[in-house]
Amino acid sequence: MNKIKLKAFRFKFLATLLLGLGLVTSGYQSPQAPQKKQSQEWQEFMSVIGEYKVSFPSPPQHISEVVKIKDTDVSIRYDAYIAQSGVDALCMVLIAQYPKSVMTEHPEDGLKAFLHGILSQSQEAELMSLEMTQVQGFTAVDFLINNQGVYLKGRALMVDNVLYLIAMEGHHTQFSNTDYMKFMNSFQLLK
Repeated sequence: MNKIKLKAFRFKFLATLLLGLGLVTSGYQSPQAPQKKQSQEWQEFMSVIGEYKVSFPSPPQHISEVVKIKDTDVSIRYDAYIAQSGVDALCMVLIAQYPKSVMTEHPEDGLKAFLHGILSQSQEAELMSLEMTQVQGFTAVDFLINNQGVYLKGRALMVDNVLYLIAMEGHHTQFSNTDYMKFMNSFQLLK
């Protein structure tokens, strides 16, 4: 499989992962997170995987998997940390580690392809905003996707061969920009 096909596949995989986790359809319910009061005490979380820290509104659940790409020797490892925020919103950090052999020289191309992969999963998904930025010296993209009234707002960041997705998902009536900014501003790479 050549690098162009592999690049398109890997970002489509992440979009499928998001759908599987329920992050575009509001299907996730934390078994340990009963409905919370408006004021929550956020907790700092330090990850060994991905070497970052972030504050979550409740203790995050961890999902990890290594997926072999069909018809190749290439595997992608992903780890996701997901926590409920309020009644109907989620905060998540997804870390995807790619083999260095499949990385492009232009991280912005990979980040845009990643967003395209998310958008291609639903005909109703609409990209409402997109802004390229820098985070701690690395290329990132801030975005907002609306899928039938469910917002997925976040930042995707490439650091060498690791993709970080820091995002909040929730129905537009339950989406708190205050919580989103608190979550986003708490993220810090420790490398």
